[in-house]
Amino acid sequence: MCVLAAPALAALPAVVALNAAVSLALLVLAVRAFPPPPIVTMLVATACFGAALVVG
Repeated sequence: MCVLAAPALAALPAVVALNAAVSLALLVLAVRAFPPPPIVTMLVATACFGAALVVG
């Protein structure tokens, strides 16, 4: 949603960190409550945001 709402802000480290935190929270929720497909999807998203924090 951040990329769609404000593409210029999506590259800011604070926004990437916020996205990483939200995706990590959703990953924990998915592990506790959902079957494997949402878990894998949130794991990929969390890994991508983590990589963006390391690179950026």
